[in-house]
Amino acid sequence: MLSPIITIFIVFFALFITIYFRSIYEINHFIDTKIDIKSDKIDKEYSFLFLTDLHEKEYGANNETLINYINSNNKDIIIGGDLIIFTKRNNKDNNYYTKNTIELINKLSLNNKIYYAYGNHELRLKYKQDDNEKIKYGYNEFYNTLIDNNVIVLDNKYIDINQNIRLYGYSLNNKYYKKRKNINIDYTEAVSNDIKNNIKDFDNTKYNICLLHNPDFAELLINYGFDMILSGHHHGGMVRLPIIGSIISPDFKLLPKYSKGVYYYKNKAIIVSGGLGEHTFKFRLNNICEACNITIKKDNGTNTV
Repeated sequence: MLSPIITIFIVFFALFITIYFRSIYEINHFIDTKIDIKSDKIDKEYSFLFLTDLHEKEYGANNETLINYINSNNKDIIIGGDLIIFTKRNNKDNNYYTKNTIELINKLSLNNKIYYAYGNHELRLKYKQDDNEKIKYGYNEFYNTLIDNNVIVLDNKYIDINQNIRLYGYSLNNKYYKKRKNINIDYTEAVSNDIKNNIKDFDNTKYNICLLHNPDFAELLINYGFDMILSGHHHGGMVRLPIIGSIISPDFKLLPKYSKGVYYYKNKAIIVSGGLGEHTFKFRLNNICEACNITIKKDNGTNTV
């Protein structure tokens, strides 16, 4: 008969192995999350794929699995940012990490219409250009790839998708992405003023969608008048528990309010994708990667899922 100590060891070892291999599975596979939203502002149904937080990850050789999935859907692609990686750790040798993203955009643009808003990693790369020539070259190579492939870059800009839908890309200033040293600072007033300064030509008669990479400020944009917010950034919280949801966000906030899924604030939709990749902490549990397959439909009442 095994001693209690050995029994406990075997149980914990088996649990560790189970969690380890489950995490490996979740970070290397993604699901197609279908979301239906209804609005009385819509005359004609509009469907699109929402992709975010890939962080240079590949699904299959040269991203073949991801590309086949996207092409088979035959829908517009709306990208919420952070397809690249640009952090102090990854940039310690003045390297920039956009190679896989550039190759992906080159391939996807052959068959798909792409709208791209920046996440904090793209903005970091953009505003670090003065640090050295290699970073400047990296951003120019990345940006020129988007433009050469007719990708519509929404860096504090908007475009009318059709007569009913207007899509904005709001580039939240990097200083408002909270880190441990400033986790308790309230940026509400500062971000509210920034929204007023950067979002122009707002038309309440349209169905207004905003690409906001960090969902922490989604309510401010709905208060401004938006009908839908598309976000990512939190990667679903890495570890999720039933009912509770995310345990901790990437910026070390416990139990973040918006981490993954469809939420409603003032009857307006906040859609937060768990994302397709990771960068610093490559671990997921009960939080498989996802691409969001979203359809906006006509409705005579308030928005519902």
